[in-house]
Parts: sequence; C-alpha cells; structure tokens
Amino acid sequence: MNDMNDDISTAISPGKFILLGEHAVVYGKPAVALAIDMSFSCSVSAGEYNSLNGVPIDLSRHPHIQCILSRLNVNNINITTWSDIPSGSGLGSSAALSSSLDAAIRNLTKKDMDLVEIARDSFEAEYYAQGRASPLDTSTCTFGKGVAINVKETDTHLWDAEKEDGRWSISKTKVPEMTFVIGYTGIKASTGPLVEKVRKYKEHNRFASDVIDEIEMVTMQGIDDMRNDDVVSLGKNMTANHKLLSILG
Repeated sequence: MNDMNDDISTAISPGKFILLGEHAVVYGKPAVALAIDMSFSCSVSAGEYNSLNGVPIDLSRHPHIQCILSRLNVNNINITTWSDIPSGSGLGSSAALSSSLDAAIRNLTKKDMDLVEIARDSFEAEYYAQGRASPLDTSTCTFGKGVAINVKETDTHLWDAEKEDGRWSISKTKVPEMTFVIGYTGIKASTGPLVEKVRKYKEHNRFASDVIDEIEMVTMQGIDDMRNDDVVSLGKNMTANHKLLSILG
C-alpha cells in the first residue's frame, strides 16, 4: 500500500476526438486523435474510506476507478471530480477520468509521474471497464495534442501496447493548423456496448472485416492529407470514414 499524506493532489486531462480510424483501431488498425479544449479534473486526498465527490463509492460500479486504485495499490481515498466533457459523447470523458485520476494519485503518493506509465494504467482501466479498447483515447488524454496509432513516419514514438486482440504503436503526430467544430446532440451512447456490437458483427460477417480494412485505407489517406496540409482532401476522407462507421452501425 502506498503511503499518503494529508495533502490534496489535483491533475487535469483534456478530452479528445478521433479524427480517423475509430473502432478499427481496436483491431490494430491505424487511427489519429486530437486533444480538445475541454477537460476532466481529479483531486484526491487520503480518507477513511473510498469516496467520490463526498459520497462512499461502490467500486464495482466504477470499474475505471477500481482498476486505477488496484494498479497503484491505493485504498481509502477521497476523489473529487469536475468535468466539462459531456459523458457518453465520444469525447474521451472516461479516458480523461482515468488519466487525471492516475496522475493525481501518483503525485499524492510520490510515485513516478512517467506519462507513459500513466497512459498505460489508463489504457488498462479502459480495457478492464469496456472489455475491449485501444490505447488511443487514453494516450491522447495523457499526452495531449495529436496522437497516432500504428502509423509509420510519425514525429515521436511514445510507447507500445499489446493485447490478445491487437498490437499498437503509439506516437505523437504533427497536425496542421485547423479548427474543428464539434456538434453535441445530447444523445449519450456508452462506448463499451458499441465496441462489443462491432466485435460481434466482425466475428460473424466477413463484410464487417472488409469495412474495417477500408477504414484503414481511408485513415492512411487522411494522414497523408495532414502531412501535405490538404485540409479539403482530409475533410473528404473524414466523410468517407464516417460513412464506413455508419455501415458498422
């Protein structure tokens, strides 16, 4: 058990959105995500029991938190959260929670603040909570800016991850000057069930695997567009990518 003092430790992680390659990245395909100017904040302190925003917490109902506490060997902790990232919107609220919580606890317990280890812990939390995930969301929420998965010739390699269903090479990637407007419908959709839905479709229908392969090609074309500062072509590939996601349901 890590020793904790009477201090309060706070960490903040940005949300993210996936530019290209969503869902296909779970199966080791390339993808690119960007951090956004919305964030998730976690403050932690030592307590007599585990609590979340002043209320005793049942960790079985909060698998992300449960996994992070287990990986850092911490118990009896007060957690206070604040976020302007809409939950269930594909903007990385759970990934930002995991990343900021892990960093805040590491700081409180004087543990190494290695960003790779924070990204790794956060990925394990996402994987544990969803049953299947890629390290894209948590890496973007940990490192910020632009993050690419399984893309060669990126600027800086960060770390590697591997599970029985995929291997991922995570890198920073250069992003041209762009402005994105994200429309929020208010309709929530939990990531885990969507990932499971795609998995079942892929396992029982060869066509779904072909769609995922096509997402890979569109993603690589879009990455070339960013390298060439061709935002018009990038937009066309984003539209093509979304149409393929619609086919996957």
